[in-house]
Amino acid sequence: MQKLTNRLRAGELRHRLTIQTPVVSDPGTYGEQAVTWTTYATVWGKVEPLSGIERFSMGQERADVTHAVTIRYCAGVKPDMRITFTRGSVTHTLKIVNVLNEEFRDAAMTLLCTETDVSAASVMPLYHVMTFNWANDTTAAADSATLDVSTAFTVEFWMRSATGTIPATRVMIAKWGTMSANQAFYVAINSSGKITVPVKLSTRTYTWTSTSAVITDTAWHRYAVVYDGDSVTVSIDGVSVDGSAIDTPDYINTGAASLCVGNLNDSVSGYSFYGSLACIRIWNVARTAAQIAAAATDAELGATTGLVAEWTTAANDELTFADKSGNGNTLTLGTGTTKPVLTAAYALPVAGGTVP
Repeated sequence: MQKLTNRLRAGELRHRLTIQTPVVSDPGTYGEQAVTWTTYATVWGKVEPLSGIERFSMGQERADVTHAVTIRYCAGVKPDMRITFTRGSVTHTLKIVNVLNEEFRDAAMTLLCTETDVSAASVMPLYHVMTFNWANDTTAAADSATLDVSTAFTVEFWMRSATGTIPATRVMIAKWGTMSANQAFYVAINSSGKITVPVKLSTRTYTWTSTSAVITDTAWHRYAVVYDGDSVTVSIDGVSVDGSAIDTPDYINTGAASLCVGNLNDSVSGYSFYGSLACIRIWNVARTAAQIAAAATDAELGATTGLVAEWTTAANDELTFADKSGNGNTLTLGTGTTKPVLTAAYALPVAGGTVP
């Protein structure tokens, strides 16, 4: 089996490649979005089909990779882009799945790709946005041992509030059962627009709250909440948020409770979120600021050490999100009128932007 490498030899880069980036229109009346592609860079590269054995060796989460494309280092190339090139009279289109930059030497890059249809309409969404409307939706993943993050955790997600004024506490993500010993944690915004992170410990509740309002607009922002066993820290778009804590944490209760998105839990009303959430990840480790920043432009990580749940794209039935971490923590949306509205998205949000 050949080894994928970024080492280049003279004469290898014989294919003229066009790297394209998606441009997504504002949502229409029914949430639909048109996708067009614009040229990001034109480069020389080497395109190599991968054998079934090579694809299998990458792991199940990369089983759809069909080609490896080697180019000289090109800053800004990322997995939401695609490559087009013509061989003979046939034009090929490759969706970039992963970008490998050998030892970060910035000399060459290997782009792992999947061959797709050339039609923009057939391009699979990079992720789906869930939009909630205060309607007590019961979107949840069933309780599992992998979700019992008791000694440390990290919660990462993109969020856009529907209003700059919050009428009452609204919960984005929670593993919090009935008001008894099976409580664990949740991430919410309170009526002052502050992030609040209550953590249920062995005999009491520890609560971290930002000291000033952080929800002041209706734009997209990327949030990371980290509990390291001693304290909670929160960052927005990579910038740390000051906060204060009540009590001293020791360890988190891990009794049976589903992990809910958009509400406190599947039996309590009044805490429902009003806004949009996307690209949600739950970790059983305290991630560093550098680790969080390194994944800021990744819509999907797949099986990764410490990642216990990752919800990015919905299934065709639009009722479930497969857990891309490989741990089987399927996120199931309610089937009634309270089900969140899903919007397909083809590029990551821009912090401070309103698309999608």
